[in-house]
Amino acid sequence: MREQLAKVQWFNTLTGKTVEEQWRIFLCIMQKMQDQFIPKRKKDPRRRHGRPWLTREVKKHIRLKEKKYNLAKISGKTEDWEAFKEQQRISKKEIRREKMRYEGKLAKNIKEDSKSFFRYVQGKKMVRTKIGPLKTEAGEYITGNEEMAEELNGYFRSVFTGEDTSNLPEVTVAEGPELKGISICQDLVLERLLGLKVDKSPGPDGLHPRVLKEVAREIVDALDVTRKMDEGDPVDVVYLDFQKAFDKVPHKRLVSKIRAHGIGGKVLDWIENWLANRKQRVVINGSISKWQAVTSGVPQGSVLGPQLFTIYVNDIEDGISNNISKFADDTKLGGRVKCDEDVRGLQGDLDKLGEWADAWQMQFNVDKCLVIHFGGKNRKADYYLNGIKLGKGAVQRDLGVLVHQSMKASMQVQQVVKKANSMLAFITRGIEYRSKEVLLQLYRALVRPHLEYCVQFWSPNLRKDILAIEGVQRRFTRSIPGMAGLPYTERLKRLGLYTLEFRRLRGDLIETYRLMKGLDTLAGGNIFPLMGECRTRGHNLKIRGRPFRTEMRRNYFTQRVVAVWNALPQRAVEAQSLDSFKKELDRALKDSGVKGYGDKAGTGY
Repeated sequence: MREQLAKVQWFNTLTGKTVEEQWRIFLCIMQKMQDQFIPKRKKDPRRRHGRPWLTREVKKHIRLKEKKYNLAKISGKTEDWEAFKEQQRISKKEIRREKMRYEGKLAKNIKEDSKSFFRYVQGKKMVRTKIGPLKTEAGEYITGNEEMAEELNGYFRSVFTGEDTSNLPEVTVAEGPELKGISICQDLVLERLLGLKVDKSPGPDGLHPRVLKEVAREIVDALDVTRKMDEGDPVDVVYLDFQKAFDKVPHKRLVSKIRAHGIGGKVLDWIENWLANRKQRVVINGSISKWQAVTSGVPQGSVLGPQLFTIYVNDIEDGISNNISKFADDTKLGGRVKCDEDVRGLQGDLDKLGEWADAWQMQFNVDKCLVIHFGGKNRKADYYLNGIKLGKGAVQRDLGVLVHQSMKASMQVQQVVKKANSMLAFITRGIEYRSKEVLLQLYRALVRPHLEYCVQFWSPNLRKDILAIEGVQRRFTRSIPGMAGLPYTERLKRLGLYTLEFRRLRGDLIETYRLMKGLDTLAGGNIFPLMGECRTRGHNLKIRGRPFRTEMRRNYFTQRVVAVWNALPQRAVEAQSLDSFKKELDRALKDSGVKGYGDKAGTGY
């Protein structure tokens, strides 16, 4: 294949063609080469049905069991039923043996090929659901695959924005350098091709990453292209929800904003061409709908799509007097509401957001927007968006974390413990090969992340919550063969684990180091004021906590970490790299005997 591709005169073949024509010629040549030189392998039916461990011997036992069952059902004789039950027992034993053999084989290669192991585990988690029947706008139910594909495609198309190009709003031009062209050299393209991961699936073009990597040098010529609450002030936060946000972005308005950000020339032409003339269709069980034009929106699943959406909504905060927070299509508006004037100010900001949405042809899903009133003295005012009263609630999921109006972590703890226990139960029931190494890998990859996601924000301080989270790890360590009768601290020692309480404290200190050294985008100096030069013991990077009045604020990240950070030795806080800091931190915590923020961490069973 390399020899044949090396013979292609790319310059002569592609010169004088448009970019689209060049791409189609290149794709045609590559697909022809793939078909000619790369052999195709028939799919293993065992993998298709999620049973890669299914061998001929197991199939033989299963068929024999079915045969004896049919015989017993016809005859009704006791001896035939006993024979069936015996064969059923043998079949289960063989299935379990083959599962253990297959899982053991994957487990032995887990360091070299972890992807195969976790793909097998994830495959056991998947629940296949049937699509349909679907109810049409006329109230009729449809079940045919082709009919359902057309119905879904029609619905997806209905959310697109019919852009009003006769009345485009003015755009504020951003200050800064302009981007009108980008230079893509052969060396850069070759570097990217050689860096492709060969175990990834091919894209829509059908070109497998391994093929592109193997023939990179032959084709590179062708591709040369919480403080307010603590102060006693009530706070109102409005959680806003864009309706079909990524699908509704109108293209002309988007292009005008991209241009205002200093992006022009060929780069802007390329982006505009990338957005234009897109089509979509829906596939259900092999039945394909007709193509429908995509008239608005940014392509989801792409690298560029979220960046374009961010550019589009970046000016939503212009003219807003209260605090506004944006993350992709999640937007929050909040502020102090000590008096009627504060309430009117927040309502005024909501009105401005509604006007912004109208001007830029975006829509808020008012039914999903929610107001949460924080603070005991909150007047619980009503707020309106586009003339519709917003709903109120006590809790809201914010980027995966449950935020309660009391700012207590108990509901979040209950949620993560439930998820972690569910995953732990799946591992216990679904994995036959139960070696210590395999179970530890699964626990670290599938269970513990549930317990530590964004934990710097919601880290529990109530003893019942701390013990509830620790209980998941206690349960896991007891499930490992040979560990059930040992004390919890001994189990952790033998397995090389820390208590989750200790890991939270260690994680707080690592995050503090990242903030102080500028390794995070947040400004550490704004979060942790320095105490200034230290003339007594300790290091010169001691931080100062802010005054607080409530228990909630006392246990917040920026307060709870202060004393522990200030007690670290100078060699730790002045480490030149994050890895060096972790090593010095572990040494310092071990020497000091600190087990966590609580006084009972790591005890009991």
